[in-house]
Amino acid sequence: REGIRPQLALGVTGFKRIVGRRPTGAWLAECAYHPSFDDEIARAGIGFTILDTHGIEHARPRPTYGVHAPICSPSGVAFFGRDAESSKQVWSRDEGYPGDVFYRDFYRDIGFDLAPEHLQEEVAGDGSRLMTGLKYFRITGKEAHKQAYQPGVAAERAAEHAGNFVFNRAAQLRHLAGSMAVPPIVVAPYDAELYGHWWFEGPMFLEQVFRRMHAAGGGDVEAITLRQYLDRHPVCPQATPSASSWGAGGYGEVWVGQEAAWTWRHVHHATRYAKWLVAKHRGAGGRAGQALDQAIRELLLLQSSDWPFIIKTGTATRYAEARIRSHTHRLRHLGHLLETGRIEGDDAAWLDDVCRRDNFLAQLGGAELQAAFET
Repeated sequence: REGIRPQLALGVTGFKRIVGRRPTGAWLAECAYHPSFDDEIARAGIGFTILDTHGIEHARPRPTYGVHAPICSPSGVAFFGRDAESSKQVWSRDEGYPGDVFYRDFYRDIGFDLAPEHLQEEVAGDGSRLMTGLKYFRITGKEAHKQAYQPGVAAERAAEHAGNFVFNRAAQLRHLAGSMAVPPIVVAPYDAELYGHWWFEGPMFLEQVFRRMHAAGGGDVEAITLRQYLDRHPVCPQATPSASSWGAGGYGEVWVGQEAAWTWRHVHHATRYAKWLVAKHRGAGGRAGQALDQAIRELLLLQSSDWPFIIKTGTATRYAEARIRSHTHRLRHLGHLLETGRIEGDDAAWLDDVCRRDNFLAQLGGAELQAAFET
């Protein structure tokens, strides 16, 4: 629990420093929620957030309109739920738009297709192959044989899919509106990496979606932010959302299940240790202050949900394990340097190197980083 308040506080502070204003809402990591977080979310000044579908549908009491209208928690935070129908159309590899046979195949890259002599500097020092970003084939189908990518055809398909998406949302909203006392909202959140990374044509799709909604003049469907919806309809029924996350299983198993459970002991110990360091050395200047600030950054990086996710999926397990070991070691050694009070020579050089390697939230000063650990 010692890590929840700093995570929220630094998220708000970091946003304010970059954007120039406090955020009114926030996206919780992996949409992970537990009712015990409610007071902390409100304390951080976060007015609304998003949960996966079942986080709203299993709320107590059950919301009358499901995920198509927000609910308000006992602490006054508004919660929106992800719409399963619109999500499936975009996210599903088998049934969604990104699996279209004319879209660019992410996995076919010249870094693996061409002979090493044609790749020049695009081969690692140990001879292993790397992704170059140059991909000449379209998805074609599930078989190994792939046909050449045709950018013009792919762009046409993105426009067609955008039209289909807007048409379906309009029909969905008309259907919902017939049985609701408030205007329905369809919340369609996605990881940013889907657009342009896994789905190369995703940005084209997004552009066409908004162009088509604009051309429709706000008839049956309009683009709206969650904040705008709450400004128009500020009264929400009160309910306590269910503990939930997104990802396989829907209840955090991806991140805390059997494969990655061992990582959390290290995260918990490191979180308590960092809080203790801040309490003891808060306000330190010079090298000591630099070490304390970096210890906080190392903790945040250690807490990243990416590492247990990678371990669960097995995509780059050794890398994830190495990052966990690295951030744990750095935090412990930074604490050691703070305790000894001598940071010079090789230790000073090591500190400078660590700060250059991972200068996360570099725009925040030491006072801001340390203030997040206030009780």
